[in-house]
Amino acid sequence: GLVSILGRVRAEKAGGASRTFVNANFPGIPPSPLLISFLASPLPYPTGWHGGELHCHSEYSNDPVEYGAPLSVLQEAGRALGMGYVVCTDHSYDFYYDRRRYMERTEPVANFREYREEALALNGSLAGGPGTVVIPGEEVSCGNHLGENVHLLVAGHPEFLPGLGDGGRRWLNNQPDLRIEEVLERIGAVPAFAAHPRSRIGGLERFIFRRGMWHERD
Repeated sequence: GLVSILGRVRAEKAGGASRTFVNANFPGIPPSPLLISFLASPLPYPTGWHGGELHCHSEYSNDPVEYGAPLSVLQEAGRALGMGYVVCTDHSYDFYYDRRRYMERTEPVANFREYREEALALNGSLAGGPGTVVIPGEEVSCGNHLGENVHLLVAGHPEFLPGLGDGGRRWLNNQPDLRIEEVLERIGAVPAFAAHPRSRIGGLERFIFRRGMWHERD
């Protein structure tokens, strides 16, 4: 059946000041309940098939406008939804920054390695039993044929793929670091596909972040 949840959250600053809010802290917006539908039976996957999530973000994606949950929470959420796997596609530009202090630079290769090791350790804890496999991936900011930033989702590659591109922390210096074809050359046979390929890009995004769209040529 359908369950309605109101979550009470208490946030406290280091100095001692605290605030309690329900569900979210968006000012002026009344808290609406979280509605959860419990199914009477598991999802009907065909024999030999596994359903999963192909585009989501963990806490390794953390910036002024977007952030995700810990990898362990995503794995548990996937299990609750009956998913066989979750592909975490964290932003390439966020690996350049500390996930706890999102404006503080860090070493992206080491950050990506920590992320990947954490995901594989969670999978190891399943010990071959039932559960949700966490596939560490990346949402890579790279250049289309017009030199604009588009996002390419890469699932399960072992090495960090650079892409500060449209991360918004280099002011107007938002040229893509790699072209789409250069990313594909680096990953070989690893699965990759376009992120939100038909989303419209506004004029402000084009000007400030040099964002563009996927085209048939790409």
